[in-house]
Amino acid sequence: MDEKTAPPLIPKVLSFVRKYFFLFFIVLLLVLALILGVDLKKGVEALGRFRIWQVLAFVAVFLLVCANFILKNSFLLRAAGHPVPIGRMAMYYFSSAAAHYTVPGKVGYPVTAWLLKRFEHIPLSSSSSVLMADFLVSFSFTALIAIVGSLVYFKTYRLAVLLAAGAFLAAAVLFFVILELVLKRLKKRTKITDFLERMLANFKTYGPRRLWPLFFIYSVNALLNGFALWLLVGFSGLDIGIEQLIVADAVSFILGSVSLIPMGLGVQDVSMLFFLSTFGLDKPSALAVVFIQRTVYVGMVYLLGFAVNISLGVKDLKGGKHA
Repeated sequence: MDEKTAPPLIPKVLSFVRKYFFLFFIVLLLVLALILGVDLKKGVEALGRFRIWQVLAFVAVFLLVCANFILKNSFLLRAAGHPVPIGRMAMYYFSSAAAHYTVPGKVGYPVTAWLLKRFEHIPLSSSSSVLMADFLVSFSFTALIAIVGSLVYFKTYRLAVLLAAGAFLAAAVLFFVILELVLKRLKKRTKITDFLERMLANFKTYGPRRLWPLFFIYSVNALLNGFALWLLVGFSGLDIGIEQLIVADAVSFILGSVSLIPMGLGVQDVSMLFFLSTFGLDKPSALAVVFIQRTVYVGMVYLLGFAVNISLGVKDLKGGKHA
């Protein structure tokens, strides 16, 4: 369903969320805090205890996370025969991330593909298949961290996690087996079948020479995200192992991604509040940590993406328009 075919109310709601998404996020976080029984006054006090240098230290780690993503995209495109300067890749990353955080679904990848076609003249068929393969591999890597970590730290739900993991792996293997069989038997070729064949071909090229660098990049990303949380939690006065926070970040990310809600609003926040509280952080401090984390991760990306769009002359990423 798009805005042209949706009922009249839905386009207005989506437009409002896109324009005022940060305000929407704050209101939703306050509502969730009330539902979870968090004392808002104590939450504000916990937020006020953070020093400026502590927030800046967190921002510095966040920028390292962004740099890691940018280097990963540059590596994948170079391996596919389409080298893109890191500076321009950084611009495309922030531009697509801004769209990804404010529109339902995973639009960051197609927006990146469109930008690469528009400014680097890389065919959509090449970039989109590379990015889609990367998404599935990176998502699986994060899911693996979430599953293994859940088995270690949430023993009560061990059986449920094992069943979910088994079902996920079985469905993934079955999907690719069926897809390859169907593509081999299809006589009529379309743009969709060509794209799926290129995606499968990209998967088959993920041998040790490509997988090891990618796993290293994904591992660095998980470590940086966990370290960023560890800083905020440590500044709040609680000593939690970084490995626990890596698991919490991975699980909350997976839950937020599966929801397909922009920024995983609500889903990711509730799960992170739950994990931080489970690990021993009081609810007001947990709320302050989630607020700072989401404000920096989402707010800074959106502002940088907005500035990049102006620089690139992009008017409407969703509609594919440019100045």
